[in-house]
Parts: sequence; structure tokens; C-alpha cells
Amino acid sequence: MRRISSPVALATAMALTISGCATTVEPRAFSPVVQPPPTDLAAFERDFSACASQASEDVAVFYRSHPELKPVEEDDVDFTPSGGGAIGPGDMGSGGLALIGLMIAAVRAGGRSQVRQAHRQATEQDIQAAMTSCLKARGHTVTAWRPIQDGKASAAAFRTPTQPTGRAYLVHKAEEYERLADRDPKGRTAALKMAAEVYGHLAEGAANPEEKARLSGKAAEARRKADEPGPSAITLRMPAYSAVPGPSALTVVPPRSFSVEAARDARPGSQSASRIGEISDSPSGEVDTIPPPARLIQDVFSAELGAAGHRPSADNPDIRIVPEMRRFELSAEGKVLPLDVSAAVDITVNLQAPQQPERSRDYSAKCAAHAGWWSGPNAEFMTRLVGDCLQQIGSQFRQDLAVREFMDSIGPQK
Repeated sequence: MRRISSPVALATAMALTISGCATTVEPRAFSPVVQPPPTDLAAFERDFSACASQASEDVAVFYRSHPELKPVEEDDVDFTPSGGGAIGPGDMGSGGLALIGLMIAAVRAGGRSQVRQAHRQATEQDIQAAMTSCLKARGHTVTAWRPIQDGKASAAAFRTPTQPTGRAYLVHKAEEYERLADRDPKGRTAALKMAAEVYGHLAEGAANPEEKARLSGKAAEARRKADEPGPSAITLRMPAYSAVPGPSALTVVPPRSFSVEAARDARPGSQSASRIGEISDSPSGEVDTIPPPARLIQDVFSAELGAAGHRPSADNPDIRIVPEMRRFELSAEGKVLPLDVSAAVDITVNLQAPQQPERSRDYSAKCAAHAGWWSGPNAEFMTRLVGDCLQQIGSQFRQDLAVREFMDSIGPQK
């Protein structure tokens, strides 16, 4: 999977991808009324600052949903994460935060004032509750919170935070991507891959090993889900590949040991590892295979070499087969009742052996069939079609004289 290493690229990708997310307005600052008043003002200042930092890092404080309220329209204003000294190690930094700020929509004029104010008040109450609880744990009792007048918040000695940190903002966005994947089957794979990108970025800058492991785990889980077939996809359960017996270019070579890697997925686009195409515009028309295409290709070359009398070996094999999958797709003509279905597979195979220059071979297969109008292109029909293409790839490989020449030029490894 392509990594987004630049904070600017990550912020830009988020700006282009996220849509329809819940938004709210920035809360006001409040100052506490503490009873009895703190006797050690310096200690209270340290405690208050620690609680404010804790609240700013808490996604649940700034981004808790309020289903009891009318939703804010998606083009309304969102929180801008705080910058400068509030950003800890591993956060987006000033460049990334500036771009994130650009993706926050301005407040639209119109009849939204009451809805926005209700959400703002709810968020203010969440912040106050978090601060009250934190200060109580440190021995301070807050009896009330007083709003600070506009323009005076920066001069107030003690004020509630009004912005989440950059890390809290990114965690919130990653969670939104995961929710988007559940709501939108068509965009499921792209949303999960973006969630994995954000979690991976956060893991790289995590302050402690436990947090790093937690975020890395969430990134790995999002990637795993992105590679799985969607809940409404057509799944082709491909049978094990069987090589055609008989003489071939591979059988005349003395027995060699071999290993075949899973095919590297070099297909363009952001489809999941198991996705091979779609036969309609609806999510139910998306087609996946089990095993995924990379494994299917690996099995073709393993089976062909095994059927020719060569033996698999994971340790120091005579020859290594490293496939690259440039195309593996299935498509259909027509949208209402697609009857003409085609499959296409393009593979580059890299042949490797000790003390031998690497050699590459290209194989391509195209298969087409007309589905009956009474059944359409069902899973059984498409499974046979994809299987025919795999057989074509296998046939080209076992009859390839260049492969025979390469294998004949190497001796068994000692």
C-alpha cells in the first residue's frame, strides 16, 4: 500500500476525501469558580494546565455525537485543531495544520444559528464536565463555570480549551473514515485505506510504546478490512488450480527446486486486494475472489512447476518465481442486464537464480463469454470465466521456451 509520508499530502488527501461528516462550531472559553479557593495558586495553575491538555487530547470531549440534537449541516464550520505549542511530537506540524485549516468550511449565513448554538453549548458542557472531573481528582472543587467575554479569553489566567490538538483531530477523522466505510459500500475500500494511513501516521509519532502499538494495531485492522470483500460484493470462490498433464517446455528440464512468491499487486487504482471488477453500478455488482488474485497467480506457477516434476523449496531454491500482477479484471457490457462478460489478466514474471542475471517474461490472457439471459452472469459463470484465463496463463508459462532455457542454464543448489 502506498504510504502518505508528507503531512501536506496527508492533509490534502483528507480534504479531498472526507464528505458528509458531522460538524460543529468552536466552543467558547470559560473560567472556573473553585470552592474553597486554592491556597497554592502555582499548584492550581499546574493542575489546571494539565487538565486542559488532557481535555484537548480527548476525542470524546470535542467530538462526542449528540443524537438528541438536530444535525449540523455538513458544510457548517468544524473545529480547527490548535497549533503552535499545543502540538506534541508526531503531530502534523505547522504545514499540515495550515492545510487542515483550509479544509474547514466557513460558517454559512442563514437559518442555522439555533442548531449551531445548541451543538456549541453541548460541546461546552462536555469540556466543562471533563475539566471538572479532572480537577476534582487533583483536589479542586469547581462549583460553576463562567463564560469569558469575547476578546478577553487570551488574557484570562484560567480558561477551558476551545480547540482539540492536531492528534485528537486526526484520530477523530480516522474514526470518521471507519464510519464512512460502514455507511458507503461503494467507498468502503478507499475510506478504510485512508483510515489506515491516518492511524499509521499517528503511530509513527506516538509518545509511548503502548500508544504506538494500539495505533499500529488499528492501522493494521483497517488495512485488513480494506482487503476483504465488501458485505454486498459478489464473491467468486475459486477452485484450486490444476495444471494440464503432459509434455511441455518445463518437463524436459532436469528437476529443479523452486519457490513462487505471491504476485505483487501493481494494478492501478485503490481497489481491495480481492477486488477484480464490477458488473453493475450498484455495490452488489462488485466482484471479489477468494483466494485473492495475488494468491491465484502464485498457485498457477506453483502447480505448473510441480506438475512438470520440479519440487517446491523455501530454503535456497534453484529458481525463484516473482510474479507482478499488472492487470486482473472482470467487466461486463450493459448495465440493466449485462450479458457479454470479459476477463483480462496481464502478468510479468521475474525469473531469479543465484549467479544468474534476472529475466522477465510477460503473459496475457483475455476471456469473454455471453451469459444466458435467464440467469445472467452469476457467480458460477464468472468463476469459470476467470478460471479459463488462469489456464491460459498457465499454458503460456509451461510452453515458454525462454523459461526452459533459463532453468536449463542453472544447476541444482548444494
